[in-house]
Amino acid sequence: MRPEENPQAVRKRLEERLYKMICPLPTPGVNTRGWQFGQSLRASHIYDVALSEPGVRYVENIVMRVNNAPDSVGSLAADFHQPNTWYACSGDTLFRTLDNGDGWEAWRPPQDFAEVPQQLWRVAPHPDYPGLVALAARAETGSRVYISLDCGETWQNKVAEFGSLEIEDLAWMTRGKEPILLIATDQALYELPVLRENPSALPLTVVPRNPQLGFYAVAAATDVSGNVNIAVAAQKLGQVGGIYLSSDGGRAFRPLIDDETRTNLAEEDIRVLEIQQDGPRTFLWAGAFVASGNEEGKGCWRWEIMRPQEDPSEGWRAFSKGWAAGSCYAIAFPDKDTVIVGTHRGGIMRLKVDAADPTWQTVAPNESAGLPIRGTGNRPFLPIHSAAADPNGKYIMGGTRGLADNGNGEVRGQGIYRARRDQGADYGRWKYLRVSTAIYFDRVTLPPHRLFVSGEHALDVMSEDNETF
Repeated sequence: MRPEENPQAVRKRLEERLYKMICPLPTPGVNTRGWQFGQSLRASHIYDVALSEPGVRYVENIVMRVNNAPDSVGSLAADFHQPNTWYACSGDTLFRTLDNGDGWEAWRPPQDFAEVPQQLWRVAPHPDYPGLVALAARAETGSRVYISLDCGETWQNKVAEFGSLEIEDLAWMTRGKEPILLIATDQALYELPVLRENPSALPLTVVPRNPQLGFYAVAAATDVSGNVNIAVAAQKLGQVGGIYLSSDGGRAFRPLIDDETRTNLAEEDIRVLEIQQDGPRTFLWAGAFVASGNEEGKGCWRWEIMRPQEDPSEGWRAFSKGWAAGSCYAIAFPDKDTVIVGTHRGGIMRLKVDAADPTWQTVAPNESAGLPIRGTGNRPFLPIHSAAADPNGKYIMGGTRGLADNGNGEVRGQGIYRARRDQGADYGRWKYLRVSTAIYFDRVTLPPHRLFVSGEHALDVMSEDNETF
């Protein structure tokens, strides 16, 4: 500030100007139009307002903060119909972005959400019904399911509660024209007709002799012939486990047994399943979990879903070349020839299925790549617990719960990391950007139907001789 100015007076005038600028009502001399719906707040706005104060000579070190942002992210999904829209589960808060992660807004939970402490576990937008989104939450009293009909803008009170059961995974299928939510729990597989009045969750029989068999993962899709395919990965119970498929919407399941190995991957610990559509062809992908963080892991397997009761000649095709990442936590498909996965220590890995010799690739294991770093050696990256790709194929994102530092208890690396897909063929040179932060230096974005509310402004007023007031 200029030497003849009173620092307290300058601070007060600046605060008044900032409050008048970030205001939906017109303020003469500062913001004659008022702050507009969806208008981003940029550092240049603050520079302009501050430098318009006669007592100010220069402005520096502008920091803009929002109240909250995704940190510990365990589930991440892109909306199939709403452009640029993604959802992220972070603790007890669901976040949504309408601009591919440039900014995130926290949800307004349903009225009954505060009945018990809950942690959000899985979010699943419907691939066929625009606006329909399911959310699974866990509590000490059991798991609950919530539904939104408007892309997460509002949420209904719980539509299902599962007592002591833990929900592991969610998937959507369409029976006739009715959306059905499939719910994998640690004791059974359920279907829930969410749009009916007072819907009831009904158990589906996968293995008749083991009615309380639990499942880690469920995936579903309707193929070009109209067959409703449901795949589940069973939790090990005695000699029963592995992967089962129904091609009639859940009426009957069969184990997907490879003719050569005579296995349905029952010897593996499969905890993630996804179905990929490639034109008229349908593929089921399975990712393996390993108990030790030091194990190299086994990568993924693929099974082509044929006509009912027909199996592919190659059975379970393994994709393990280049894999030394430990467990596979998430699978997504940016396009028909590309698979991305979230892994325990390999970051977000990529596989080009159409290559002559498909090999898993990862980005450079250093901080310049942008993914959270664990250290050096064979464990370069922190775990990536979720991964997703937008339907237009422009972005991929990965979410992580981070890793607790045993020294001070702090969690490092948590958040959401994004990469553009136009970075060239050499995945090792790609860069990721952390897009879940409460601190901004350039701009803070806003959904088109929202207005900013000005928070408290912290101003350091400095004299010409560097004395701060």
